[in-house]
Amino acid sequence: MAEAATLYDVGMHTVDITPPVGIKLSGFAARTEPSTGAYHALTATAVAITDGRTPLLLVTADLLGFYDQAERVRGLIAAATGLPAAQIALLGSHTHCGPSLRQRDVPRFGPLDEDYLERAFGAIAAAAAAAWQGRTPARLRFGTGRCTFGTCRRKPDPARPGRVQRGMLPYPEGPHDHDVPVLAIDRPDGTLRGVLFSYAAHPTSRGGLEIGTDYPGFARDRLASLHPGVTTGFIQGCGADQKPRPPEGAAGVFGARSVAQVQEIGNELGDAVAAVLAGGAMRAIKGPIRVRQIQLELLTRPRSRRPCRAMSPTWPPGLAICARPSTRAATPNAGCPSRSRRCRSAAAWRW
Repeated sequence: MAEAATLYDVGMHTVDITPPVGIKLSGFAARTEPSTGAYHALTATAVAITDGRTPLLLVTADLLGFYDQAERVRGLIAAATGLPAAQIALLGSHTHCGPSLRQRDVPRFGPLDEDYLERAFGAIAAAAAAAWQGRTPARLRFGTGRCTFGTCRRKPDPARPGRVQRGMLPYPEGPHDHDVPVLAIDRPDGTLRGVLFSYAAHPTSRGGLEIGTDYPGFARDRLASLHPGVTTGFIQGCGADQKPRPPEGAAGVFGARSVAQVQEIGNELGDAVAAVLAGGAMRAIKGPIRVRQIQLELLTRPRSRRPCRAMSPTWPPGLAICARPSTRAATPNAGCPSRSRRCRSAAAWRW
């Protein structure tokens, strides 16, 4: 006789975190104008899971990420729930049409909207508290589907063997991860309560000056239409060199999708998740919860400000680029803090 699935206690809560129109948007360095509208509301969803001994709190949010605000938000959540910060995972969708929230963006975009951030982070903490306090028995299932719009954006440069072209160009033959991991949260009677799903691709199919979620929000909408009343959350995968495939008619470039075209790929991902839920091949999750959290530190090689300016004349005056072969990272001041080779919060990507 098959072993019964473990019964966990799970709570979920979703809150609106849409910023006011006029806020600066984060994600595209050249876009410095205020937002002019919104094509999709931004939300945050908290999912609290415990096996009776070990708690885990996941917070998914339609934000570029939490970056240097992570400690602040974890502190608010810890105060609201009583959970240790090490048990709290903050998961930004990486939408490039969300609010500017990083301190390092201030030189380019101007002062952060602290009134909005206080409201949004407070709402996230309240959602986390509601999820934690609202836990009820649940069973978990896991499965993996497939969705193919993620496309490598690192096209090889024939003029420079072993290097990629400087512009982000579609390279369908390049590495990709088309898996769609899905976690289903069921009531003890087997009815569906919630879904967490992931995909590895930048939500950059649309730029412009409108606030929005890109494809993750439309994927959640699709699931909501197929499973009314079910709570959904999106977790960004390892999509650093991935973008949504070019819209139909684009020749050799990614281009920008219309809202309707963004909805199309969102529906594609939502349908992939729904197929996993309906496929009957998901496995039951059993056993105790284990949580491990580490912080990566990126070692960099300082560069002088002069070559940095040559590469990027519009780079903010207070910032410089640290680099070593195949990576580059933005850090305060010229070179690394205290002239060390260590930049803990540096963002790095393939050249």
